[in-house]
Amino acid sequence: MEQVDITVIGAGVVGLAVSAKLAASDRTLVLLEANPRHGQETSSRNSEVIHAGMYYPTGSLKAKFCVRGKDLIYEYGAKHDIKCRRTGKIIVAHSAAEEKTIRHLYELGTANGLGDLRLISAQETARLEPAIKGGPALLSPSTGIFSADLFMDALLAQAQDGGAMLLTQSPCTALERAAGGYKVTAMNQEPFLSRVVINCAGLNADNVAAMMGIDIDAAGYRQQFVKGEYFRLKSPRAISMLVYPPPGEVSLGIHLTPDTAGGVRVGPSAFVFDRKDYSIDESHKPEFAAGASLFLNGVTEKDLIADTAGLRPKLKSASGHSGDFIIRREDDRGLPGIINLVGIDSPGLTSSLAIAEHVSGLAKDLL
Repeated sequence: MEQVDITVIGAGVVGLAVSAKLAASDRTLVLLEANPRHGQETSSRNSEVIHAGMYYPTGSLKAKFCVRGKDLIYEYGAKHDIKCRRTGKIIVAHSAAEEKTIRHLYELGTANGLGDLRLISAQETARLEPAIKGGPALLSPSTGIFSADLFMDALLAQAQDGGAMLLTQSPCTALERAAGGYKVTAMNQEPFLSRVVINCAGLNADNVAAMMGIDIDAAGYRQQFVKGEYFRLKSPRAISMLVYPPPGEVSLGIHLTPDTAGGVRVGPSAFVFDRKDYSIDESHKPEFAAGASLFLNGVTEKDLIADTAGLRPKLKSASGHSGDFIIRREDDRGLPGIINLVGIDSPGLTSSLAIAEHVSGLAKDLL
């Protein structure tokens, strides 16, 4: 049976970043992907925002990796000719309660290491974005947008330059302890042995962990799908920054995103869903018209067209925004050489390079 040093399960943005970080000429790395190509699920069906890190509890992995990851993405984009636009972002308050929320976000972001956040007046909001309905706001100058697809293509090329082998249409179907590591079984492939297995399977990460014999309910690893739909404004609006409401209980709210193509997307929504389905329910359009109308005058359902939809893995044990990333070695469960990444939802895209640094550190003594 063929033996490799590292198997990374899942070629979304995190699996690609981990593979790019770990691939080297003196080791063998296999990257398993269930889909026909890399990055076809959560990683490419999102707002493509480079988040700053003001939403997450201080000291959490989300806070640390988002703040670090943002800087790494801007550096990576400059090095690999991937256009990253520092559009900036405003979180606009329209009530006294929302003003209290944005003050809290300012304090949280500052505690997380963001030195550029500013609370601005309604007059300054109007000066920065005259086309929107203004109000006092939190300004995040370092938030931006970029092409997730180009980013993932560059990560894949880097991993392959380091010797990584991508196997598509090859979902992992079984993992078994074996002498020298783990027997990996994947669809359309012969079984092989791997010294180290890194689970970056995204929407399926809890299922992969269960293959290892982990009780995913006891471990808090069970995930559920949260679906987000997007609509797009038919006509361009003169918006240069990302425009957000204060966050809700389970999401950052329906917001306005000027994308890299020059259009404006509205969304996403956020609701628990029971299957992989990327269709858009047109009956949800009134919710998006209402969300856009918080900031823009004259938006009706007729001004919106369906754009895209995505799914993200949300830990069932988490409430609201409280769920942190789970990134851990499983030595204490009798699984040396296993590293699980579970519940990697937002800000997973922004955090991807920082997550890869962390995983590389966890794996250092295993290789």
